[in-house]
Amino acid sequence: MLVQRDGSEGEVVPLGDAPMTIGRWQGDLRFPADEFLGGLHARVDPLANGVRVADLGTRNGVYLRITRPEVVYPGDRFLLGHHLLRLENIPPAGREQEPGPGGARGFGTPLQPAWGRLVLLGPGGVDAETHYLRHPQVVFGRELGDIVFPADPFVSWQHAQLSMELRGDGMSVVLTDLRSANGTYLRTREDVMLQPGDMFRVGDQIFRVRMH
Repeated sequence: MLVQRDGSEGEVVPLGDAPMTIGRWQGDLRFPADEFLGGLHARVDPLANGVRVADLGTRNGVYLRITRPEVVYPGDRFLLGHHLLRLENIPPAGREQEPGPGGARGFGTPLQPAWGRLVLLGPGGVDAETHYLRHPQVVFGRELGDIVFPADPFVSWQHAQLSMELRGDGMSVVLTDLRSANGTYLRTREDVMLQPGDMFRVGDQIFRVRMH
């Protein structure tokens, strides 16, 4: 089933016993006006208790609406409303430099060390903004949070959070949706198994799995 941007139900697309492909110019289900879809973008395989969705090597991938806290890694991308973010490690330029000649430390504003950074991606994959993450928990929202998107009506007042936890010599980062109205979508790294009620996005098209 297609879902409208406001969350209401749209067209019902029956899925038979054979796989269904989705694309802009090719496939069983086509959306020629969607400039974010690949020519042949994704494949949906019907299974006994759900469906499997596979990205067909596209630039923009497949995004899954998360229903529980998900561990995320550097390079992962997630979508809040209209805002697409990429999690990254701290680059060399974001770390304190070694003391200079005579042992002098570089002068600057006192800051808590960052454990990661987020890059806001603009159209065409442009790095639009960078946010350094300095606290163990970072909240996103339209009105309330550490990083806010006040002009995006599809972001809830408090939408999602990233949490960092140190574990021995490493750390774990978890993305959680805060019961937002329009959900938080994480780009898949591989084929995903979906159950009834699950939602996924390809380009500007949002689908909900419904079983009869």
